[in-house]
Amino acid sequence: MSIVKKIQQKVSLLPIDSSYYIKSCLHIISSYGLLVIKGIFTTYIIARFLPIEQFGIYKFGLAAFNIIGVFSILGMAVSITKSIKNTPIEFVPIKHSIKQHALVSLAGAFVLLLLIPILFFYNRENLWPIIIAMTAIYIPYYVSFAFFKGIVWAKEKTDYLYKIELAETIVLIPPVLLLLYYTKSAFWLIVPMLYIPTIIRFLFLKKLLKSYPSNKKSNTIINYGFKISLYALPLMFVGTFDDIIVSSIFGLEQLALFSVAFIIPDALNTFSGMLLQATQARQSTGADSKEVRKFLHRAILYLMPAFIIGTVVYIYITPLILPILFPNYPLQIVKMSQFAILVCLLTPLLLCKQYLDGKGLIQKLRTAQLTSVIIGLFSLAILSYLYKTNGVIFARIIFTYCYLGLCFYYTMPRSYSSLK
Repeated sequence: MSIVKKIQQKVSLLPIDSSYYIKSCLHIISSYGLLVIKGIFTTYIIARFLPIEQFGIYKFGLAAFNIIGVFSILGMAVSITKSIKNTPIEFVPIKHSIKQHALVSLAGAFVLLLLIPILFFYNRENLWPIIIAMTAIYIPYYVSFAFFKGIVWAKEKTDYLYKIELAETIVLIPPVLLLLYYTKSAFWLIVPMLYIPTIIRFLFLKKLLKSYPSNKKSNTIINYGFKISLYALPLMFVGTFDDIIVSSIFGLEQLALFSVAFIIPDALNTFSGMLLQATQARQSTGADSKEVRKFLHRAILYLMPAFIIGTVVYIYITPLILPILFPNYPLQIVKMSQFAILVCLLTPLLLCKQYLDGKGLIQKLRTAQLTSVIIGLFSLAILSYLYKTNGVIFARIIFTYCYLGLCFYYTMPRSYSSLK
């Protein structure tokens, strides 16, 4: 009996399409194995061997690039998945949507350029080459990411995740190691981290696009992408806005400590998020119903014990592993990382967010987003003042729990009639 069949028997009681889910998860786990290897030789090695301030500059550059990604229509990937799943292939306006997405993303590239005079004002004129490099790759990066991700999940080609991670691992690691050894410069590390994945995604995307020969012009994909982009703001807030706050108020060295504290929790969150995202395409099909919502919450109930146990184990072993991994950093990163792992505790509730995505319940997502952002910003203002960098971590936890908690509430079976 094959491994897929054996695993499928074990999870057949779960409220999901087990055959599809197990097959997808095996591809995703393989891709994550490569992601871990790549992560060791990129984020960890960069944090370990770059001077602390240079690592802070590196994280600041990536944070600025990500936060300005809001101008690139963050909801495009979900919109593409939904359109492909619900439209005959000959009518999917992929090529036209790529042109529209690139045109709209020009705004983000322009905003990046506006950062240059701000850097000069704060006597950081040495950082302007980083802004130029990020501006040049901005449109290709976000267009390739959205369309590759959207098509892969819609066509359930999760084997592509493994292939692209393999390609990135082989191509990315050597130049990063060489540049780290010879330059120890944030600029020369940001360039390959953004340019190489973009080039590789475009090569894979070119192959995927052969299945969509239609030259049909339609605003369907980009219009829906605009609609759901507002609720995509929480992802930006969680991953980048607090980086900007830490660097602006407490300095680049504190940003380096903050980033190191989140290296392992973010990796674990990425892994679990990738596994849960294997259900995204299936959640984009079928009608919303009370029965489906019961299945959804049952799946969350199955998953929660594993995340609770994992969080407790990480808190216990953090004092043992972090001083070994980052000997040049102060011991305060241990306590910071123990707090940071709490962000992962409610990760199974991402299924609720994906469910609202797939069923097009935009108003409820928007309410969850706006409410959590307001509470998150309020918490950030107060807690960062009281507890400095630790307060920023607490604010991220509060924001995450609020956002996922509201998504959970809006997918409760008893709320079904009110969402019709």
